[in-house]
Amino acid sequence: SLVAAKLARARNNYTVRQFEKQRVERKKVAARVQKVQKKMHDLFLDEENEDMKDKERFEELTTVLESEEKSITHVIQTKKSEIKERFSIKMFRFFLSVINCVMYETQVRRVLISSEAEEEEEEKKAEQEAEEEKKRKEKEDQ
Repeated sequence: SLVAAKLARARNNYTVRQFEKQRVERKKVAARVQKVQKKMHDLFLDEENEDMKDKERFEELTTVLESEEKSITHVIQTKKSEIKERFSIKMFRFFLSVINCVMYETQVRRVLISSEAEEEEEEKKAEQEAEEEKKRKEKEDQ
């Protein structure tokens, strides 16, 4: 009976130690699971933060791009208007030069016409004088 009692105690001690080992292992596993869950939660929060940061960056970049696009369109429009102004000024100068050429040509024509008219008048006067001289000679001859 003494041996049986010792055996029973040894069995009990063994089972108690086994239960304690199992309980300690369960605690360790639970702690590991909690650490992993915490890490996963932190990673999830980090990813959400990164997503939010990415959204903010995206919004900032879109606003920057929109402002750049507006400034580029403004520059393009100003350049177009400058080109139109230069073209209109050049066209205006061209038309002025054409008008000046036409006016000069008409003045030259007028001068030529007037000089031709003067020459014709001089020729007529010379013819008239020649005719008058012929008439005078004829009268003198008679």
